[in-house]
Amino acid sequence: MNDQDNLISKFALITASALGGIYLTRKVIDYTADWITYNITTDKYEKNLWMLATSIQRYGINKLVQTELRSKTDSFIERPIGGPNSYNYLDKIMFNIAQLHKLPTKRETNIDTNVVIGPKAKKPLKLKIPILVAGMSYGLALTEAYKIAFAKGASAVGTSTNTGLGPWLEKERQAAKHLILQYSRISWNKRLNI
Repeated sequence: MNDQDNLISKFALITASALGGIYLTRKVIDYTADWITYNITTDKYEKNLWMLATSIQRYGINKLVQTELRSKTDSFIERPIGGPNSYNYLDKIMFNIAQLHKLPTKRETNIDTNVVIGPKAKKPLKLKIPILVAGMSYGLALTEAYKIAFAKGASAVGTSTNTGLGPWLEKERQAAKHLILQYSRISWNKRLNI
């Protein structure tokens, strides 16, 4: 075998090795991509790898890692270099500069917050403040004690509370000055004499 034949056989061996390496690499990448894609599209969301990607996109890697650290240690995170330089929950607060420069009313001025809902109704709802206690149902969201406490609190500040989807409580009706009955498709709270 001469040098030229030896060189050709080495070149053929190197070329075959390179092509074989490329083929094997493509097969490994193809198998890995198929495995990841299969798991992402078939695993339940709680155990799905894609949940990590969406969590990072929504909250950011720093918040995600800090939350995980807190959950593992069951305590606050002690930072040896100090706390964060910015507080993300304040980023969305916007100030009206005109009101910061000159307040719209004097501090001593009493603001009338009375609200009338249904002013043309036969019995309009007259409230002292424009804040209503949301509908939280007895038995589904709150206990009887909470429902009565909310009713008493709403009456004390001059607003109304809401029954929510749960059943009717006579004690809540007695404690609330204004009670909104949530009417739904469920069979309870349908009596006309309430």
